[in-house]
Amino acid sequence: MKQRIFATTSFAALSAFLVAPAFADVTADQVWQNWKEMGSTYGQSYTAGSEVRSGDTLTITDLTIDMPSATQQVKGTIPLVAFREIGDGRVEITMSDAYQLKMTGKDAMDKATASTLAIAQDALVITASGDPAAISYDVAANTIAFKVL
Repeated sequence: MKQRIFATTSFAALSAFLVAPAFADVTADQVWQNWKEMGSTYGQSYTAGSEVRSGDTLTITDLTIDMPSATQQVKGTIPLVAFREIGDGRVEITMSDAYQLKMTGKDAMDKATASTLAIAQDALVITASGDPAAISYDVAANTIAFKVL
């Protein structure tokens, strides 16, 4: 009988835990900070030309991306990135439909190389959610296209 009570109590406790709503919320500022920290982890830097907070939206203009490595460097600017708090603890991220990244480096013969990666995205929406220490990202878009120029 004790075993049955334990099993029932354990099931009830587990059920309460699974049904309990998640109370973790993220803000636009926390998501932007997460982007910069994630980039830094990989040796990248994200620098805003300007950061403007208006109501529920943090707007970044001229977001410069710099990704150096031992053999190449990738650099570019996204004209506009908007982090909008949608009211349920999630943040919706939208950005310019097109931007370019310049890639420079050296080939196997130590000869300088350069190319441009053109990125086009139609109706891209990234939704950030979860705990500020462990943000999850869901990505949706009609299309995302990359072209080397």
